[in-house]
Amino acid sequence: YACDKEKGGLGKLSGERVAKEMLKLLQAENPMPVLIAMSEIGILAEIVPGASDIMRLRRLASLDAAMGYAPDGVLRLAALLPRERAVLVAQVIAARWKLSNAQKDRLIAASGAAKDMAQFSDTKAARRLLYWLGAERFRDALQLTLAEETRDGAQWRSVLAEAERLTLPHFPLSGADVLARGLSPGPVVGKVLQAVESWWIENDFPEDASLLAAQLDEAIKANP
Repeated sequence: YACDKEKGGLGKLSGERVAKEMLKLLQAENPMPVLIAMSEIGILAEIVPGASDIMRLRRLASLDAAMGYAPDGVLRLAALLPRERAVLVAQVIAARWKLSNAQKDRLIAASGAAKDMAQFSDTKAARRLLYWLGAERFRDALQLTLAEETRDGAQWRSVLAEAERLTLPHFPLSGADVLARGLSPGPVVGKVLQAVESWWIENDFPEDASLLAAQLDEAIKANP
């Protein structure tokens, strides 16, 4: 391979150049033949430390094709990282490749997010996870979790369609609501809000204003 001759010159390439070329490759519709060739001759190990998870990346690419998703270079890079040390390797790559802050944060979060995503047993648990992780991290974690398994297109569509019907809950109270009840500014305001938020999450994000008001009053009584 011509690229085999260039293996020794990888160290001369800037991190930005490596990032540009790798993300471009990962955004290709089918990057697998090139990545497999790079793995066989040792170039991939020079670029991505550890044992790259090519099979998980292959399944993620299959999911993209089945669902009609545009290839996502950062998410595919997260899929390629070795599972045992994914977050550590993500941090090394982000520094070495001089990724943007947004790319770095997303790569590191995605690398660790799959462990957060147990196969949701019910919609309530999924909504809770969506709230904790945020929309982007939730979707990344779900896709990487699905890429851990062998599924057909119909099963992928079913799980992802269920997830896409979820909406990100928005906690409707703020410090102003607490202060309006007569409390003075200070740490107690945060404690009251945290107590109400915990109740709100546990009870599946109710929207009833009277229920929230009653719980707010209870939290204030418990934190005089």
